[in-house]
Amino acid sequence: MRDPGNVSHTVHNLRMTVTDMNNPLPNQTVARKMMNDVVANTQPADSSHPNVMSVGQYDLQLSGKNTQ
Repeated sequence: MRDPGNVSHTVHNLRMTVTDMNNPLPNQTVARKMMNDVVANTQPADSSHPNVMSVGQYDLQLSGKNTQ
């Protein structure tokens, strides 16, 4: 990536999501299922601490409550 002064910079761990803004948004039921699927698939495989997720230097305590 280059800044306005045309100096090149390296960006590590850059994540980009490209979305077609012409597509209609999914309805609330479909969106909720999609979000639930993503969360379920990103849970740690280690079942010894299923409600704790480590992010960097932080341990996050996750609630098991379903608020549907």
